[in-house]
Amino acid sequence: MRDTKGAPLTRLRKYFESATERAFEAESWSGCLLGNFACELSNQSPMIRDQVAAAFAAWSDEIAVVIGEAQRTGALAKDVPPKALAAFVLNAWEGAVLRSNADQSRAPLQLFLRVTFSKILA
Repeated sequence: MRDTKGAPLTRLRKYFESATERAFEAESWSGCLLGNFACELSNQSPMIRDQVAAAFAAWSDEIAVVIGEAQRTGALAKDVPPKALAAFVLNAWEGAVLRSNADQSRAPLQLFLRVTFSKILA
């Protein structure tokens, strides 16, 4: 995503495709570390909740930079601010990760990729 070679949306898609592949390379996959902390410990520890929130915010900001690039080049409409789109994409990703973990299947992540890059960021 940080590599500026290539079209912004292509880079973003490759980032999430790579994350999908890495998720299932491990013998036993247990989802996203941040998502797991958020689900399991956010209600028990304000410190963990704050750290997880900060990490999600930083990740979302990185996605927003790429979406902003796509909007500036005309590859993506400007009707939704980059930060809002980035937050939505990250939330959708985390939901797909949770569902993939529960189902022990790539299908939710593949659906995330298909819908996000053919309907949401199109």
